[in-house]
Amino acid sequence: MSEPIYLLDFRRMVVEKIEDPDESGMILAMNLQGVRVGDIVRVDKRGRRFLAEVQEKESGRLTIKPLQSGINYFEASAREVVEHYKKMGQRA
Repeated sequence: MSEPIYLLDFRRMVVEKIEDPDESGMILAMNLQGVRVGDIVRVDKRGRRFLAEVQEKESGRLTIKPLQSGINYFEASAREVVEHYKKMGQRA
């Protein structure tokens, strides 16, 4: 059995379980439907994984701003997005 996927709120440091991998341990392809501008995504480009903020979303592609220095990738497809960290509202 593989590890579940979790959602991390960076501001509040709250972790929520969002999805389990299927029985084979494979994580299904990422769907960009729930990704919004301002969210954080983990991207795998040619074996290099990095975190990026979503700047713009259009027809299956994301325009991203890498959070780490030295990364020169500014677009990502749904296939390249490995994880999605949803931007959460402030607590009341």
